[in-house]
Amino acid sequence: IEPLLQNLLKERLHLVVHHETRMLSGYALVVTKSQPKLQPSKPDDKYFGYIFQNLIRGSRNNMEALAGSLAAAIGAPVVDKTNIQGVYTFDLHYATADHPDPSLPDPFTAVQEQLA
Repeated sequence: IEPLLQNLLKERLHLVVHHETRMLSGYALVVTKSQPKLQPSKPDDKYFGYIFQNLIRGSRNNMEALAGSLAAAIGAPVVDKTNIQGVYTFDLHYATADHPDPSLPDPFTAVQEQLA
């Protein structure tokens, strides 16, 4: 939080902030040996990003946005380590333990099969 905003929140709402650093388990989104199957967005495409039960859908999303969507879908941190620039349109179909679907792969396999 910006220092001025932090001071305002402290004075008006008695907000107390505690900073700490801790190690977390997570995942890194990386490029494999194969060429990514990402579809570049068209200039007139509208930006959006949706996370459904078994689908992440995005348009004009960069890799950082995809990593954030994956993190929300799997419930663990995901960081972008691809160095892929640009914006892309994608549909990533996957199954999770909360929303099983035998016809769909787990999120990790889905990324490899559908985007990598």
